[in-house]
Amino acid sequence: ALGGPPPPPFQRHRSESKKRTANRSERERASRQVPSWFADRSWLTKLGSRHSEVFRPKVALMQAGALTSHHRDNYGTLTWIKVLGGRQLLATWSMADGDATPGLGDDDESHGDAPFPWATWAALPSARLVLLETGDVYFMRPGVYHRVHTLAAKIQLFGEWVGAATFPAALHSATADVKRPHCLKACETAIKMRDIFLAGLSAELDAAPRRRRDLALCDLAPLRDALALKGGDALRALRALPDRAMDACSSLVGFDADDVCQKLLATPGL
Repeated sequence: ALGGPPPPPFQRHRSESKKRTANRSERERASRQVPSWFADRSWLTKLGSRHSEVFRPKVALMQAGALTSHHRDNYGTLTWIKVLGGRQLLATWSMADGDATPGLGDDDESHGDAPFPWATWAALPSARLVLLETGDVYFMRPGVYHRVHTLAAKIQLFGEWVGAATFPAALHSATADVKRPHCLKACETAIKMRDIFLAGLSAELDAAPRRRRDLALCDLAPLRDALALKGGDALRALRALPDRAMDACSSLVGFDADDVCQKLLATPGL
């Protein structure tokens, strides 16, 4: 009853334990909805267990009529959505268009208070409306600005993904986040892009067939020693490797690994 005595400690702890167990079971069920091959290719799953927990698939419930302000998703992730029930409409546009257009970027912390400039948005080359209904799966690239309108009460799975194919775009978006601290309201600040890059590069190296000619021509021991270091020390050690080793790294991930190391070192906190 309201105003009654609190439950005994044992009962309270047992209730809290049940809630934790239910939440854990919900997360585990959500994780099983994601194909193992898709999860395994994400560099986010290569982080330590404490950080990987942040990127577990999640369940979202939303009432009809809910509307978000426009934003980009943090950590530079690709965002995936699997609609289990309901309908929603997404307005999306590119980071380049948003940053170049007053009122459609996030460099101004007060943008959420102003009416959304629909006419300006509609004139953008990258402007898109995306209708998602039950059974739909949607992948949104890193850095994409979006605004979500829930048309009918919805339940969905959603999660984040970063891999070799998306990392340059992810880095561009995350760099903007660091320079615009008001964009990081939902972030765990201990998670750094440099850690995601180093974990991903190490995973790509472990998964690569040893018959690859670019790896066969390299002494991999110094590369593995560099990757065993942490943060800026690892990035500097990678940049000090012979060109052949860095070329092999670039070949593994499909982008200029040395350029990424330079960008990560040039931006404190990234």
